[in-house]
Amino acid sequence: TAPLNNIYMLSEMARIKTDNNAPLSKEYIGQIHDKSRTMITAMDDILWSIKPENDNMEKFFQRIRELADALSSGFDADIAVTIPAKVKSLNLDVKHRLLFFLLFKDALQVVVAFGQGKKTDIDIDMMKGDLLFRLQDDTAQINKGDENISKIMLTMQERVDQLDGELNIEPRNKGITMVFRSPVK
Repeated sequence: TAPLNNIYMLSEMARIKTDNNAPLSKEYIGQIHDKSRTMITAMDDILWSIKPENDNMEKFFQRIRELADALSSGFDADIAVTIPAKVKSLNLDVKHRLLFFLLFKDALQVVVAFGQGKKTDIDIDMMKGDLLFRLQDDTAQINKGDENISKIMLTMQERVDQLDGELNIEPRNKGITMVFRSPVK
């Protein structure tokens, strides 16, 4: 409810400022737009993940590929996703699939949207009973001081913690490697 309260408060401030401070009102409306778009996207991800017809790994990996394709087109990037058959046959619960998808989405956002990565290789595999996600991009330029990137990385760590997993992010002068592991239950 915090995001909705935030949107409500911004809309109230924009309404009050409309007559005597149009530029400030316009700024509030821009923030409302951004926050509501983010919230709609998050709700769409949640609703997709709980639909019974999407409750299988084939649909899950199809959605992952669709996201990678959309970002490839939108940012003129080459995103390659490799998923071996043994991973496609896993039976992850809804929570694990949703959190993994959101981690995948966050990682691509950091690398492609904010880091201007143009050649991203992603491997999703199994290792010693853990689901393993490895992302490598030698073209991305990650600014660790960027507030948006810091927020996303914090959110990623929170999601990894919910899955009792491990996250290792290694930004370099040019390029980044991200590795996420979580036990499969």
